[in-house]
Amino acid sequence: MKSIICQEETALKQLFLCYRREGAQTAKLFSFYMKKNHPEINVWYSDKEREGNYSLDPPSLIRDSYGAVIFLSENFTKGFLDKNGNINLNRYRSEYGRECPTVLEIIEIEKNLQSRDDFELHIVNLNGAKFTKKERKILETVFSKAGILRPDSVTRFAERNMNSFETAKDHEDAFFDRMIGAYLPSSIEAFVKGDLSIGSCNTTIDVLCWDCTDFISPDHIVYELDGTDIPLYDKIEAAAFSGAPVTQDDDVVSVVQYEQSLTTNEEKKHLKISFKLSKYHLFKKALELWDKNNFSMSKEIAGYLNSPEDDRYYPIPNAMGLALMVLSSDNKLVFSRRSTKRKVRSHEFDCSIVEGLLPVVDKKLNGQRVCYDFTDPSYIRKECWRAFCEELCAADESSMTVSLFGLILDRKYGQWNWIGLIRSDLKASEIEERHPTRDDTTEKNTLYFIDYLDQNGKPCIGPIRETVQLFRQDGLWDTALAVLYGTLTILGFSREEIDDLL
Repeated sequence: MKSIICQEETALKQLFLCYRREGAQTAKLFSFYMKKNHPEINVWYSDKEREGNYSLDPPSLIRDSYGAVIFLSENFTKGFLDKNGNINLNRYRSEYGRECPTVLEIIEIEKNLQSRDDFELHIVNLNGAKFTKKERKILETVFSKAGILRPDSVTRFAERNMNSFETAKDHEDAFFDRMIGAYLPSSIEAFVKGDLSIGSCNTTIDVLCWDCTDFISPDHIVYELDGTDIPLYDKIEAAAFSGAPVTQDDDVVSVVQYEQSLTTNEEKKHLKISFKLSKYHLFKKALELWDKNNFSMSKEIAGYLNSPEDDRYYPIPNAMGLALMVLSSDNKLVFSRRSTKRKVRSHEFDCSIVEGLLPVVDKKLNGQRVCYDFTDPSYIRKECWRAFCEELCAADESSMTVSLFGLILDRKYGQWNWIGLIRSDLKASEIEERHPTRDDTTEKNTLYFIDYLDQNGKPCIGPIRETVQLFRQDGLWDTALAVLYGTLTILGFSREEIDDLL
């Protein structure tokens, strides 16, 4: 029984890619996309490159996968049959011919479709490619000679819904984002899909509190320590795992519970966060063990969110933070790119400020000594100021207006964040000039300033859309998209305009 269970768990984590030379680039870009966005899924393909597998491996790889994606190109079945009309199974490369690994993959995929109800088949139609009448005949011959032909064998390959991708003009990541729900096993898809979507693209974000009209006053947020014992903390701490060493092991705010309420008359939101004082290394280790080594963090989050709201404790070590968009006084949105030194989401693009909360602060900000902790009534307001000074540039606390509009949980990272907009009295040029001497220069980040108004002073989504689509090629996490969503709402953009970003 144990071996069967292990085999099933392995199958749920592997996906096989099938392609010919014309589809190789798109397939490999998809494998890189999966490695970055869904590292819990192993993606296999047969290729001579180091990233691939030997041509004789596909039968076992496909048997151990939950499904396959075929990147269908023109003349896909070319070479499936040799000059005598037999399956091209030449095992030895010579001047007389070469074997066709793809025909072996197609045969194995059909065997799995016949023997496994849970085996998934997805097809990407590159540049409108379909199985022609001639190619259907070739498939029929292949399956017949392999002894596996059934009445529906060719049909299930040739008559599937079109998922068109134009290699010369379509954006790969945008297409993969749209299709990813179909490519993930249903169990994992349900765990990582959040309740926030932008257009047809799902995100990993669950919105726990949202208000882009009256906002969430930082002065109405209360923090208190929680002494509840949570077994997963000890299990992660004790796990044998040799990750990269942590250079700074600060205290972090690790959320275990939150409560929200409204005042009777004004209906202002009040929130209470219960948390454990934890260490950064435990949060980092939880990320490194995510859905590995018999840990199922994605499932833990789904269980937490599906449990009764009044009696649930978040079980995973985390480091609550701030994710904020800054608007300069000359109407430019500030995006950033993370340092290559960052251990999490290294060198990815981001909103203006991403900063973990410090439970106790005693340091210099903007040339003055400041001391406060989580019990301070203005704790979150001061943390927003600290984050601005450390991530962007030195500034007076009075020079910025903070509008928090959401509390979110990113299922992919188990990350809790307050999200909001800061309107700064500084121009973009002033922020850029002061940035090199900000209060925290230990990690280099780069700033990008994007106009949200056109030459006539009217809101214009075009430059923002171009920026987002460009940034997403190198990584722009869903939390930053949630921040941008709320910011654009506040700035007067319609739901339809925001949905058109992706």
